[in-house]
Amino acid sequence: MRNFRQLAKDFVNDRKIHGKNLIFVEADPKKGFNYSFYLYIPPVASKDEMKSSILMDCLNNYEDDLLAGEVENPKIVEMLIKKLYEKNIVVRAGEDLEYIDNDIKDVHSKDKANNKIENFFKSLKRMVNRMENALAPINRFSHIKGFPVIVPIIPGFMGSNIEAVNQVKSQLDKDVIEDLAPQIRAMYEYASIKIEKITEERYGKNNRVKMQGIINFGYSKSSDFASNFMAYYPELCKGGFFGCGSLGTLPLDSITLKIVENKSDSFYKGENGEIIKEVTQEEFDRISKEYNKEKREHQKDIVEVEKKRTYIVPLNFPLGIADIEHYRKLSELDEKDEAGNVVKSGKEVYRNLLKNIPKKIFVSEYEESHTGTYAYLDTCGGDGKIITKAGTNMEEELKKNGIDCPTDWIEFQKKLADNNFGNVELAGMSNRILESVDFVNAVLGRGVNDRFQSYKQLYELLGAKVQTKIYKGYNHYHAPFCTMGGKKVFPSLSLLDNREGFQRDVTNAFNLFAKGEVPELSKEGAADQVSPVYQLLRRYLANGGNIQSLFGLEEDVLNSMFNALAKDKLIKFDEFTKDDIEGVIKRARENLQINGDSKDVSAGKTKFTPDEVYRATRNVLLTAKNKAGRVVAGAIKAIGDRFLD
Repeated sequence: MRNFRQLAKDFVNDRKIHGKNLIFVEADPKKGFNYSFYLYIPPVASKDEMKSSILMDCLNNYEDDLLAGEVENPKIVEMLIKKLYEKNIVVRAGEDLEYIDNDIKDVHSKDKANNKIENFFKSLKRMVNRMENALAPINRFSHIKGFPVIVPIIPGFMGSNIEAVNQVKSQLDKDVIEDLAPQIRAMYEYASIKIEKITEERYGKNNRVKMQGIINFGYSKSSDFASNFMAYYPELCKGGFFGCGSLGTLPLDSITLKIVENKSDSFYKGENGEIIKEVTQEEFDRISKEYNKEKREHQKDIVEVEKKRTYIVPLNFPLGIADIEHYRKLSELDEKDEAGNVVKSGKEVYRNLLKNIPKKIFVSEYEESHTGTYAYLDTCGGDGKIITKAGTNMEEELKKNGIDCPTDWIEFQKKLADNNFGNVELAGMSNRILESVDFVNAVLGRGVNDRFQSYKQLYELLGAKVQTKIYKGYNHYHAPFCTMGGKKVFPSLSLLDNREGFQRDVTNAFNLFAKGEVPELSKEGAADQVSPVYQLLRRYLANGGNIQSLFGLEEDVLNSMFNALAKDKLIKFDEFTKDDIEGVIKRARENLQINGDSKDVSAGKTKFTPDEVYRATRNVLLTAKNKAGRVVAGAIKAIGDRFLD
């Protein structure tokens, strides 16, 4: 997490640039959007410097569903923004919500029973979170000259309080996309008109700038927003740069599974151009059983073809486009001749549009799976018997056994291990298709690296305009992977802060997307594969590993040793046992001592408590209290008093 004071300083500088060019557009159902959004119009000197594509990112937040009777008022946001702008303060929700909580307790302690007050502050806390998330891309993209930016303020809801142990409903999840995607389009159309008017005022009547489309950006959960919107309206999108989450919707209706005894990990094309993947009979039986169990009414059946032991499996949205017409009417894309006859179906036009949008798909070298609540790996007990199957809802499994579900990821894993569920790995959220866990496991792969390589192969076979890159030396989060007693076990550098490499690639891609060109990603700073280090260390700690044994070890040393072990044993990383991982850690520590670099940073303490381990392995660490937070609390109090009068 970046230093708060530096953030505040950056924001002051950004405001000098943003000024009145940063517009808050209130929700307006009459115009087609029920949510507010930010629009940034760059203050460039001439029409020629203004790009004709809007960059779009989304809120990347999680929050509880609104309670019955709670109503959110977008004017709260506008009031809060104005108040904070006066003080040149940018809200950091993780650091400042504590001040909001204290402010509620101190100022309104006498009115605790007043539901109106309570609901107001609940809404306001959500707004603070959204402001931070919405302003982040504005600040980031305003440095790329000439691009307008739009950030819809649409919340992402979840079932309970911790993102990492819940399947989160994305802003454009498949079950809400019919309602929300048209609203995003309406925001784009409103923003386009606004830009035309403002550029006419700036540059003259004949120099207004008309928008030609959207360039999508998505990092982590917002990559689902980017890829799903692109898959819904490919005719609106001129390019996409997204990753560390969703890897896109494949322009495929189905994939052919061939049953073999000794399978290959590669995809290949058949005689009729179909994409084929080899699986074992056991894998196919599980895929078929799960698909038929979870299949929705509108989705097609798995079909056995004439050739024995070969099956066509539909790729449903958002993994593929087999059922896309259930979500969107594609006849509006039909190409017709002068007589009105359809010469090319809307589905065919749609598929080509999606395939030909230039896209950049990325992950970081030390990327970690975004865990959901479903097991993606069969779980064996101490006696070797399978306790749970892939696809099992582990949260429900705990509750069934009378065990309260913890709210912290590492605590959740600990609880599973403590209750004899064994070495549980949870399903990646990156595909948003938990109804097809077995398919993803068997066909695309269980781990981040396997899935990334599968997508890369598939895009190449389809001839799609997609380039991929793994960024070396970076991770998903900008926080220590593990800190104990003030000492960092491993640093974790956020890819978003990689201004030398990642930001350069983003800037280059945006500029060329705007011209309709397909840029090549720089190979500089690229890794060959996603490292297993973080996934394996989290698995080790979750299954009772000693956190002290990790002190002083380096990522690249462990990485090479894990890879060497996988090669020697001819197994994949998700097949490593706790003993395998422990053996690598032990050898790495021995090497450290032989080289004379060993340092007992934990001297004087022989054992860490479980609570310390839980806290140490949380993804995001909150920073200390700060003066700016009190300014925010004061602004919120003033607004609250005015709003509640």
